[in-house]
Amino acid sequence: MDQQHYRPLQQAWRRLARPLVVLLLKNGVMYQEFAKWCKQAYVTVAEEDFGKRGRPTNQSRIALLTGLDRKEIKRLRDARNAASPSTRAGAKADRLGRVLGAWYQDERFFDTLGPRPLRIDGGFAQLCRDYGGDVPDSTILKELESGGAVERCGKGRVLAKRRYYMPAPTNRAALARSAEVYRDLGETLVYNLYRAPDQPSRFEGRVSGLRVAKRHAPAFKEFIERRGQAFLEEVDQWLHDKESDTHDNEDTMRLGVGLYHLQEENPSDA
Repeated sequence: MDQQHYRPLQQAWRRLARPLVVLLLKNGVMYQEFAKWCKQAYVTVAEEDFGKRGRPTNQSRIALLTGLDRKEIKRLRDARNAASPSTRAGAKADRLGRVLGAWYQDERFFDTLGPRPLRIDGGFAQLCRDYGGDVPDSTILKELESGGAVERCGKGRVLAKRRYYMPAPTNRAALARSAEVYRDLGETLVYNLYRAPDQPSRFEGRVSGLRVAKRHAPAFKEFIERRGQAFLEEVDQWLHDKESDTHDNEDTMRLGVGLYHLQEENPSDA
């Protein structure tokens, strides 16, 4: 690769890699293990995203793109295909979020004062059947309680405390959710960098102050959580309305928006 092109890409990688490496080191992942994961990621992305005319990339082209030999590529593909599928924790978090969102949006489960207390073996079970997929309502209740999203209010009833599901930091779902947020933002940035001239860009923006007194940080946290939550609830309602207006024979896609709180104690270019 030409050094003039390589240098800014290397600088971008340093910024991109820092939070990822922090995550790996905090979980005891050595470089050798990370290198194995990178090999697998290179093969998977080259195979799925760099094919021609909508077809998966063949082995020779994967070798050309990644610099890996064909024997190693076959080994990595075989190992990936042989791996037993597992339930995505992020998907579970999405289902739990849908249950909470419906509690605030489906008129069977809320009134003018907000979400109604529901009998665990009655309204809550119905809510889970309608919006929780094939996950048992007892499992959903346990997860929502552990995340502080619901509370029991006596007489076999349960009440929603907040509209969105945020798993506990040590929960596997928290890690899966963080990875999906990281991926969503990354895919938007890459799309905007390499979109065709006739393709519209996807909205992405940020604002930051470089010399804000630290004493203002708590007030900013309160401000962004209050205003950001209100905005997300408005978007959530818009998306819910559009989902309700979608017919069974229509093509569908995933749409959404993300917000994040930016805070850096010692800004640097590292």
